[in-house]
Amino acid sequence: HTQLRNIAAAPEMVIRYMYPIAGNEQAIGLNYLQEPTQKDAAERARLNRKLVLAGPLELKQGGIGLITRIPVYLNDEKGDEYFWGIISAVIDVEAFFEASGLKDETLPIDIAIRGKDGLGSAGEVFFGDASLFKDPVLTMPLALPDGYWLLTGQPEGGWKTINNDVWQSRILVFVVALGIFALLTAFVRFMFTASLANLKFRQVIDSSPIPYIMVARDRKVSFINPAFTELYGYSTADLPSLAIWWNKTDINQEYLRKINAWCDSTIDAKALPEHSVEIKVHCKDGTPRDVMLSVSPLDAAVNRELLLVVYDLTSRKLAEQKIHFSEQIFSQAHEGIVVTDIQGRILEVNP
Repeated sequence: HTQLRNIAAAPEMVIRYMYPIAGNEQAIGLNYLQEPTQKDAAERARLNRKLVLAGPLELKQGGIGLITRIPVYLNDEKGDEYFWGIISAVIDVEAFFEASGLKDETLPIDIAIRGKDGLGSAGEVFFGDASLFKDPVLTMPLALPDGYWLLTGQPEGGWKTINNDVWQSRILVFVVALGIFALLTAFVRFMFTASLANLKFRQVIDSSPIPYIMVARDRKVSFINPAFTELYGYSTADLPSLAIWWNKTDINQEYLRKINAWCDSTIDAKALPEHSVEIKVHCKDGTPRDVMLSVSPLDAAVNRELLLVVYDLTSRKLAEQKIHFSEQIFSQAHEGIVVTDIQGRILEVNP
């Protein structure tokens, strides 16, 4: 789907998750309710509980896009339903028009479309010459999940008095409308599957106290949970790629080689390291931490990803050092030390 620019999830109407992150950094943190060009469509999706097609509109990250929005409702622990947020996919308008055949120079008719934000005849013209709607001989509505677009067309050079032209143009407009509908249907199905497939899983790791990183096969970091940022200080903006993350560690080269081989598709998931490895991580503030790293491949509808569990061992290591230090003091002290239980029974005596 080369027309698909990105997929985003916005819990409570604020974009928190983005795929891919590269090129879409400006959109992360965007609040739909505070964006005049996106607020109405987002609210319509929430209230109507069905997919809404917004745009074409100017995107925060640049360019023009169509945005499909799906409202997500979940059940809490008591079984009560609540609004979780919105999942959206951005379609590149120019690429979409190209793929639908609207820009085919051999097309013998001129096409115009109106109905921005699915508003039909009341919406703005967003493709073609708006003057075609001044006195249209033929129009065709294209139904959307919420609202519709209105298409009109006329033969190149204007209408002729021959009836065959009317029917030929009517058929061509119908074919174009059918092509657009097929593309939109494919996008909606793909976006819905790809987004919801990992929604519940991402909710779990988002709220987990254990630090996680998710990495796409192209080595781009697609997700970092709050626990990771809180502990190590890094966000996805700090670690956009796996290579930058490795530079913050003293990762074993053999371990790294296998992960890189998986990213390059030269080995499958079964050949990835099954064991965890202890490494040292340098936090954003320069503090070193001992961590236990393990990797697990994930099957995702959008792209195969790798889940990195980065469990902090620093507290345990410090405790072990204190115990070891105490044992040294106990065994090397010149004074006699006797350890007893609460009943006064002798448990241990130093040399």
